[in-house]
Amino acid sequence: MQVASSPIVLGDKSKAAPWYSIEARITPEAREMLQEYAGIPPEDVKDHILTTDLRRLVHDGVDSAKTVAVELEQGYIDAGYELFRDRDTLRTRFVNADMLDDRSAELDALEGSFDTAHLGLCLHLWNREEQMVVLGRVIRLLKQKPGVVILGHAAGHADGIDVPGVANRPALRHNQESWEKMWADISKQTGTKWELKTEVSDYPGTREPEGRPSWWDKDMRFLGFEVTRVE
Repeated sequence: MQVASSPIVLGDKSKAAPWYSIEARITPEAREMLQEYAGIPPEDVKDHILTTDLRRLVHDGVDSAKTVAVELEQGYIDAGYELFRDRDTLRTRFVNADMLDDRSAELDALEGSFDTAHLGLCLHLWNREEQMVVLGRVIRLLKQKPGVVILGHAAGHADGIDVPGVANRPALRHNQESWEKMWADISKQTGTKWELKTEVSDYPGTREPEGRPSWWDKDMRFLGFEVTRVE
């Protein structure tokens, strides 16, 4: 597989990194979450920079007691509570675990539990083999029946190639062809069949950003996916 080169080192904590910016860009949706869900006064909103799809679901009416979130870094879980001021009200179960760990007792205990799994901008952190491990784990976490769904977004690439990831480790960014090929292999490996709905675009989500960040590669894309088990 082709591998792209890049002078950027993901995971670099230097303020000289091209993605480091102190400019506050708060979308109307983010402002709504911070003010209405978290109760943060409008004048304090710019001090808060972390957001999450989980709280958006709850804000839109999903019962948080029916949600489970898996996070590798406990610090992100704690930061979410502090940002949204919901430690005493959010009933989501947070599981501090590694999706690549096939011996995780915490994840083993949840197998066969869920109707839907959401992967928010994380698959592109891994190479193809690791992505297949993670998705295999997700499949085991879902109920073992047709109709269960895996959905989310990932950074992609026009050519579907490996790029330098965290600490310069190869990480696969898909195009539609590479995504479909990987799912064909996953289906064979797991003995399951899936229907894929995929959208490749120039930016994540439904809102076009105000200008393309200078550090984005010209061939960078974003993959939106909905994968439904049919057999």
